Amino acid sequence: MNNVLEESTDPLSLQLEPGHFFHKDDNDQIVAEVKFEYQDDTTIVIKSTVVDGQFRGKGIARQLIARVITFAQVYDLKIVPECSYAKAFFEKNPEYANLLR
Repeated sequence: MNNVLEESTDPLSLQLEPGHFFHKDDNDQIVAEVKFEYQDDTTIVIKSTVVDGQFRGKGIARQLIARVITFAQVYDLKIVPECSYAKAFFEKNPEYANLLR
């Protein structure tokens, strides 16, 4: 299984709060975020993945999805990729198909 973080050119420190992983800039503004919610006790739904324009093209969205993947693996959860970025990510990375519901 490939490490999705290996392709990121700008690794970020990501924070977790209920329902999302995010990164804030020096002005304490969220500039990258993936939101998810629990569908049930065993499944999370990725609702949105957003990266501010100045940070696009650096693999940051991949980092956000990677963090959700790790979260799902640690807590033995399945993932429903609802947002367009998450859907595209899982289509391009079939090695993570076992995590999908």
